[in-house]
Amino acid sequence: MLKKIEHVGIYVKDLDASIAFYTEVLGLELKERITTPDGNLEIGFITIGESQLELLCPKHGNGNEGQGVIAHLAFTVDDIDSVVASLRGKAELTDTEPREALDGCRIFFFKGPDGEILELFQPRD
Repeated sequence: MLKKIEHVGIYVKDLDASIAFYTEVLGLELKERITTPDGNLEIGFITIGESQLELLCPKHGNGNEGQGVIAHLAFTVDDIDSVVASLRGKAELTDTEPREALDGCRIFFFKGPDGEILELFQPRD
């Protein structure tokens, strides 16, 4: 039986830039950074609640880049307006303002440093 999302893997071009974006801009925590024993892959594990983002940076193009494309990654927030305000000038914003979506929730889309599509999700009150 499936219980939760353990992690989401995202291929990145520059691990340092991606770690900086997810920790400094989004305020998440770097749990661990490793290099595989063969030296072909650097990985950064970013903690978000009980889940993780696994940032994968191939050192020599291993042919896995772009496989299994993820449409977007959504983060639940309490105050979407304040989070959007904190992103202005620090991230590429896809939307101009948060908007209402299904069931009265509010959403906002922006991009990470490698063009990954990220969503802020505020449940309705």
